Amino acid sequence: MSATLGLGCYILTAKANIFLVPEEPEAQIEVLKIPEEATKGADGKDVEDFEIICSTKEVAQSSMFAVGTSAKTCVIYHAKPGQLEVCRWFRVPKAPTSIVFDNRGNVVVGDRSGNVTQYRCTEAHMGRHENDEDCKFEGSPLAGGVTMILDVAFSADFKYLLTADRDEKIKVYRYPDCSAMYAVAFGHTEYVRSVDVYDRTVVSGGGDGRLYLHDLHDGTQLFTTNKLGEKPIRRLSIVEIEGFPNLFVTFEASPKLYVFGLTAKNNLELKDAVEAQSPIVDFHVIADRNSILLLTRDGLDIYNPSDNTTIRRTSSELVEAVTTIAEELSLFKNVTHQNMQEYHERKAKKMANVAEKKAAVKIKS
Repeated sequence: MSATLGLGCYILTAKANIFLVPEEPEAQIEVLKIPEEATKGADGKDVEDFEIICSTKEVAQSSMFAVGTSAKTCVIYHAKPGQLEVCRWFRVPKAPTSIVFDNRGNVVVGDRSGNVTQYRCTEAHMGRHENDEDCKFEGSPLAGGVTMILDVAFSADFKYLLTADRDEKIKVYRYPDCSAMYAVAFGHTEYVRSVDVYDRTVVSGGGDGRLYLHDLHDGTQLFTTNKLGEKPIRRLSIVEIEGFPNLFVTFEASPKLYVFGLTAKNNLELKDAVEAQSPIVDFHVIADRNSILLLTRDGLDIYNPSDNTTIRRTSSELVEAVTTIAEELSLFKNVTHQNMQEYHERKAKKMANVAEKKAAVKIKS
């Protein structure tokens, strides 16, 4: 989910739709469909259980919005007052798992094959893909691996790109030259689902249900919480409110949202715990309005922490969309806690194939 207030509405995504929710409480929620061509596979056929997997808005001016879909497509929109206009859409090699704008007119996409690629927002650009001279996909490769990327994020100055993956690691690269890792952070005992950064402090959470703080520049672990519950962490976000960093955290299939204060000593202090009426699918914090948008299985709640009040905004289309959203763990396909051995065997085989290709290239040269 993403939100933009400067345009007079909130922008939400759920299942296969984009929802424009006007700020005026009585105004009708508008439903936007993804361009039909972008909902189909490369063969032109319908994609089973098509849905929007990830979305983001441009930070600096809130003038662009982007989504990644299960049809292996990305759609870029121009955001205008009360409406979204398609700028362009393009295909990607693997289903995107995370998407974020940089400050140079590009989007950066992480995918389920372990690659991170940069795409231009307004025009196609055919970059060089290693060991794939005939690649038919656009984009400039930034980083690659053999494990699924679950989240990507930028530092506030856009000098560093962070990736979170299924192999319990957070990797930091200089941006835009990501040819070598700048730092790596360890400590998670299961997959890292969500990552954010404030100043030089990296905060992350995932399958083990704990929050971790690492140093951006050397990967040193600074702090970790006890397990916050039985559910894996679904998403976290750091938002500065009245000059102080606040960390918002949600969990898989859970109605709870925790709010922590990030202290100057790199500790976390619990400030608030919100419980919605149904599991929270996603959230967005509106700092200047002291409110939190909670997209739940029942619809959209606008929560005000100062007076503990909630305003319900919903429509039949929105309710239908959120009730059919798959849980985030569906991104793992058949890689679950019960068959990690098979996954590691596939990973080793893939690494061996990459090594063989590189050796063949050296022999030819």
